[in-house]
Amino acid sequence: MVRAAYDEVLDWANSVLGFDEARYRATQNGTFLPTRHGFDVYYGMPVTNVQSCQPGKKIYSQRNLVTFVLSRTAHVWASIAAVVLVGLAVGVVSRRVALLVGVLMVVAFAYSCWFVGSVTLVSRQSCVLYRGETLVEQPVQLQNLTVRLTYEAVAWLNRTTGGGGHRSSRLGVNNRYNETEAAATAAHRAPFFLMMSYIKVHTALFTTERFRGVSAAGAYGDNVEEMDWSVGAIMRAIEAAGVANDTLVFFTSDNGPFLERFREGGWSGFDHRFRVRQRQIASAVPHVQAEEQRPWRLRGGKGQTWEGGVRVPFIVSWPSVVPPALESNAVTSHLDIFATVTSLAGYRSTRTVDGVDLMPFLVRSNSTTSAASATTNIASAKTHPHDFLFMYCGTHLLAIRHRAWKAHWATAIWEAGLDHCPDATLCGCEGKAVERHDAQPLLFNLDRDPSESHAINATSAEYQRVMAEIMTARDKHLRSMAADSRPSRIESAPWRKLMPVCDFPNGHCEEKVPREVYDWFESESATR
Repeated sequence: MVRAAYDEVLDWANSVLGFDEARYRATQNGTFLPTRHGFDVYYGMPVTNVQSCQPGKKIYSQRNLVTFVLSRTAHVWASIAAVVLVGLAVGVVSRRVALLVGVLMVVAFAYSCWFVGSVTLVSRQSCVLYRGETLVEQPVQLQNLTVRLTYEAVAWLNRTTGGGGHRSSRLGVNNRYNETEAAATAAHRAPFFLMMSYIKVHTALFTTERFRGVSAAGAYGDNVEEMDWSVGAIMRAIEAAGVANDTLVFFTSDNGPFLERFREGGWSGFDHRFRVRQRQIASAVPHVQAEEQRPWRLRGGKGQTWEGGVRVPFIVSWPSVVPPALESNAVTSHLDIFATVTSLAGYRSTRTVDGVDLMPFLVRSNSTTSAASATTNIASAKTHPHDFLFMYCGTHLLAIRHRAWKAHWATAIWEAGLDHCPDATLCGCEGKAVERHDAQPLLFNLDRDPSESHAINATSAEYQRVMAEIMTARDKHLRSMAADSRPSRIESAPWRKLMPVCDFPNGHCEEKVPREVYDWFESESATR
């Protein structure tokens, strides 16, 4: 009984606090690190940046760790206590057994608090920095991390492309790299792939002194400003190397704002196109209420399938191919990046891939096509990259996007008066954390209601027609997927694993940053 409760607590820690095989087993033998999956060089954090990574911050809103764990597991201990008390009352359980169970409960709860506070993302020690497969900093020092990541990215680009025609030309093969890494980069001077995974904009918020207080939007705005500088530095390195016209760049985000952190977590804003289209909507659909024509904030945020959680920026740069200022309303997915890049490389997979090649929606039809006409052509195209997009939580299909419409089978249960779940750290997306709509899915037209504020009447002809199309696609999709091929989290058994530790048993190490990195930063940021 107590072991079952212990397992449930650990399962909660896995799903809510981010303790999983991919993150922590990576630190045991490198199995899941990028260098084991095709990357020649890796420098970064194998875990996400959370509030715990910054001194004085915590990932939960409760007063302390004990109340946090208790708030999430009280039902477990209450259930065990109830069973024992009932057993005592009917004479099935002796006082000795009851006492033993009580002691075991206390021990299990204490261990749960230790485990959550020491081995999950609640602990600052989980914020680690790797160079290749070597743990070089624990806990990570955030303040100058964007500078370090940008420096490494630019240095790698210069080594790989043979570039360096601007002030960063002195960035040669850094002596901190071993000979294997240097040889690996030298061997790939033709096509290259750089994945720059920023540790922002995300709580904990951090910037160098240079970008502190520069934005009217506070700390969040400062973080955006610093990231803007970093993107510019990388783009300048690509241009200086003379490969800008041959380089396809994607800029995007993994999810919407982390609303549980309030002002630190960002905002889901407004759909800027909605203001422009108000008159078109009103004339095309006269019965739309004035309230529906307002540019509402997108609903929901990170961890939710509402538009505020899944609609993110997607910017593409390829000067010789993609016309500037091109804007498309086509529905796309991050899964399309893989399909697009492999298609450009001439690779044709024999496996079923969820993404689609986006180049037909991006390429210039001919050398004389203007940005304005290209925009018109794409906006008026009757084809879409995805007729249907399927949105999952683990193995559970929660929502489907079909062109202008989106249907929800389950939506997050928010905390009172909010559209997010601060007490829970993040809204859940399965089980008791969601409200089911299986009998009558919620349907929204995102063209006229991007905030998903007004569900389409289930008795209307529009609802009946669109849901018939979506249900047909849903049934076909589910039939096509074997149970073991659905999206799922990696199973983990965390009690068999330990936190990665550098300088054991101290668990503390700090990477020495050469002076040249700061000199480069001062020179590079001066052009901003």
